[in-house]
Amino acid sequence: MKRRLFTSLLAVIVLLAIVTIVWASAGGTFAGFPVAGLVLNGQAFTPSSPPVIINGRTYVPLRFIGEALGARVGWDNDAKTVTIETATAPGGASKSSAVTVIVVDALTRQPVEEATVELKQMIACPQEVGYPCAEGLIIKKKTDKEGRAVFCGNELEKLLEKYTFMIYVSAINYSPSTKELPFNSKDKTIKIELIGGDIAVKTRETAIYFAKKDARVTAWLSKHPHAHPYPAVKFKSPYWIVEYSDKTTCAQYNQEDINCVIIARIDARNGMLSFTA
Repeated sequence: MKRRLFTSLLAVIVLLAIVTIVWASAGGTFAGFPVAGLVLNGQAFTPSSPPVIINGRTYVPLRFIGEALGARVGWDNDAKTVTIETATAPGGASKSSAVTVIVVDALTRQPVEEATVELKQMIACPQEVGYPCAEGLIIKKKTDKEGRAVFCGNELEKLLEKYTFMIYVSAINYSPSTKELPFNSKDKTIKIELIGGDIAVKTRETAIYFAKKDARVTAWLSKHPHAHPYPAVKFKSPYWIVEYSDKTTCAQYNQEDINCVIIARIDARNGMLSFTA
């Protein structure tokens, strides 16, 4: 279904009927107007053309939100007309589902343009293996200037209801990232953070290396020979959190003992290490 609009900005009241959008004060101005924050289905985004408040009304970047919802947005410069093709047929029936992947820099939160996004269908191995090992449908796209890649189509819609898909993202000067697309999930907008640029610690392996260089971690490991050899690692901008635990020893004593766990925090920007309680 196509709709023609004669403005490139759409009032927020129109979109409230389509998706849950929350506005928050973002501070600053854009083109001389106050900027509003944008939270789309529970995820915060910072478009290059942000929502603005004009005469008490909030206006949003139509292309960003339209494509985030799986619509195709076009612009006819001669006719000065916006064209939107939605995934909803007349009468409200669903025409197709879309997966929107939004790729941002983990430190700056800015969109990553020209990132390669691959949507891969995972097919189970033989029963004796028991985990996904083969790839079925593979779709590859590049992100636009807003860091988005939109996947849609009737074939994809049918497969999304039956199979697990993995999202693989890579970009120049960034470490690649992989994320599972929730099976049969209604929310098909996925945000992926890439770690890269001029920082010291770009990968979980490097974070572990920095942690094990510290004498306090080395001493703890020497006193806990039963500690799990592979620490739990997560990235919470701008820090890597590396956690070693010794559940074997703690099961025999007090599991709340802080000595059973050691958590190192590595600043991704410079590799500086600190510890949390």
